[in-house]
Amino acid sequence: MRYISSLLAVIFIFSSAYLAAAQETKGLNSRVQLSVSAAEESREIISGFFTEKLNGIQDVELVNRDPSWKIDVVVMDLLAQDGTKNGVVVSVVILRQFDTKTITAVSPPSQKKYMEILTNNLYRFEEHWVRTGTPDDLKNLCDAIIADFDAEHLDRQRKLHQKLHGKPGKTQ
Repeated sequence: MRYISSLLAVIFIFSSAYLAAAQETKGLNSRVQLSVSAAEESREIISGFFTEKLNGIQDVELVNRDPSWKIDVVVMDLLAQDGTKNGVVVSVVILRQFDTKTITAVSPPSQKKYMEILTNNLYRFEEHWVRTGTPDDLKNLCDAIIADFDAEHLDRQRKLHQKLHGKPGKTQ
């Protein structure tokens, strides 16, 4: 019986430490909503390129609701005067969820609820990229866009998290 109590105590200690670490990194996970506008015949393929690359980033979760980041993509074919498709243009807008917690934290108590309602579901503009290439370059363009999003935006989050918590920014 004594060994069972000791074993349960050890399990409790390790599970508490694990849960604390999971809670600490929970806020780091980036909830990303992807929206792709393109010709009907290529929209699913292009969405697949972006989704595959985003799924390869460990601390990104693709969502349909309540995202912390929005990536809005428009892809258009570049046509010659004779109608020949000779290129593609990819326009990407990166939006980040407005930090409601900061505004409500510094608001007077009588205004907190009002400020929360006003700032809920607001996003701020972070970046706009326009990339061009040949039709054969489309997958590489999509991969490069997500690599840039990861390096230029998500890495900033990870570095801030590391400063605040003293732990590496990428979740396991």
